[in-house]
Amino acid sequence: MACIGHQKGKRMRALRIVLPGVVLSSFVVMVSAAAAVETATPVIDSPPMRCATVKGDDPMSPRVVPNLSAGIEELQANHFARAAAHFRPLAEDGNVDAERNLGALLLREGCNIPTDKKAGLSWLLKAAEKHDAEAQFLYAQALMYGNGTPEDDKGALQWAKRAANAGYMQAQVLVGYIYFAGRGVPIDKHDGIVWTVKAAEQGAPVGLSNLAKCYLKGEGVAKDLNRAMFLMAAAQQRIPPGQFQLITRFNQTRYTIARQLSVEQVRSIEKEAEKWAPGAGSLANVLADAEHWTPASKKQTGEHAADLETN
Repeated sequence: MACIGHQKGKRMRALRIVLPGVVLSSFVVMVSAAAAVETATPVIDSPPMRCATVKGDDPMSPRVVPNLSAGIEELQANHFARAAAHFRPLAEDGNVDAERNLGALLLREGCNIPTDKKAGLSWLLKAAEKHDAEAQFLYAQALMYGNGTPEDDKGALQWAKRAANAGYMQAQVLVGYIYFAGRGVPIDKHDGIVWTVKAAEQGAPVGLSNLAKCYLKGEGVAKDLNRAMFLMAAAQQRIPPGQFQLITRFNQTRYTIARQLSVEQVRSIEKEAEKWAPGAGSLANVLADAEHWTPASKKQTGEHAADLETN
């Protein structure tokens, strides 16, 4: 798991999170959809640059009648203005799904609607305070990476843990990363493993990949190339459709591991990984390995975290 981390003296300002299997109401959908339409052209004397209007993204033609499901469909079509028009009145009526979606939409920088990070954070917080795990996770991300707010590692961990304790696997990956990197807490690679296992046992591909990187480097667990290969294979088998960047990153990690093993070993391990099924206790062996691991130096660093992924 390239145990999630940040390079010394630098902090990532953006977090690419892969949310496998998440309904298209999530922030990830908004981000990926936005990437598909960002074709901004410079404007003389520059008011903020805006993307070209996407055909059909006019809330008045036909006039939007607020509906959550319709708003989700508009997101899928990259119709952000129409999506916002669906979500806003519903959010104002207290609908938690609309609050979350509107908040995430206003935080993004891109096309068709003005960015309003103050309002976006406010809507996310409203949903998070209603125990919406996805909103808690997104709010934690914003705090951690300073998206519309000063960086707040302790606040990020607080909200990420709420979502993680509710079983939200992306938040579990993030909490694991926080402990590996020492963001707002002392570095604790054992806790990093524990939280990442929670996500990986749900089949989170990034969680599985991060564990593979830990075995590759001997961080949090003893170095074991066979287990690294097994976990990497399990991660690759669970990449969501269309996640081409994730495929590329995973392939790079697989190559790093595979080149240290024989072709026969790799084939045998990958075939065995096909039989593995996520579930509680399915990675108990990883937790057992973590219990027996001791750092070569008593002074742990967060440098290994730079290899880990949060999305």
